[in-house]
Amino acid sequence: MDDVFVLQDEMTMNVVAAIEPSLRQAEVSASNASGRKNLDAYDLVLRATPLVVAAMPETALRALPLLERALTSNPTTR
Repeated sequence: MDDVFVLQDEMTMNVVAAIEPSLRQAEVSASNASGRKNLDAYDLVLRATPLVVAAMPETALRALPLLERALTSNPTTR
């Protein structure tokens, strides 16, 4: 049974690795089309989002510095 979970994890990682570049490019295109001026701040928010969505205190704590940097680099979004 452990092998099934290992196989599932490997397949998931392969799928994520395969689609992540396309998703990243789509996000960049969407951000350019919507007129986002500060892509660095937007990138920081994108990197923090999965840490917050995980709903685990330790990952949320890792997200805080990223979000603080995003706010510092783009203070007009407050």
